[in-house]
Amino acid sequence: MKKIRLALLLSAVMVSFISYGQQTPKFVYCLMSGMTNNKFLDVTVSSLQFTFDGKMRIYEDKIFKDEAGKKVKPNGMIDALNFMAKHGWNLDQTYSAVGPDQVIHYYILKKDFDDLDDEVKGAFLKN
Repeated sequence: MKKIRLALLLSAVMVSFISYGQQTPKFVYCLMSGMTNNKFLDVTVSSLQFTFDGKMRIYEDKIFKDEAGKKVKPNGMIDALNFMAKHGWNLDQTYSAVGPDQVIHYYILKKDFDDLDDEVKGAFLKN
């Protein structure tokens, strides 16, 4: 009887470890950063960059192409925010770093994991 209880206990522990390792996140995140000139009313973006988790490369390749497969690049920070919002991303947090000549704007965006397509979910969950 003790052996059966021990076997059941070990089975339960193993199942909990297996299910713990395969938990899906609630959100996935993206860091959008852009550099602007530090001059009055000059909001020209000199650089715009998106940073996804390394596992999200497949998503990054998909999102920045239009229907014809041509690469799309937003023109500025607000254009980029609107572009990401159209693709289901929500603004989570913002912060800036101010230098003598430039300001770097950082936007942290998030998206519900369940809203990703199955191919991207599979790539994200791969170990």
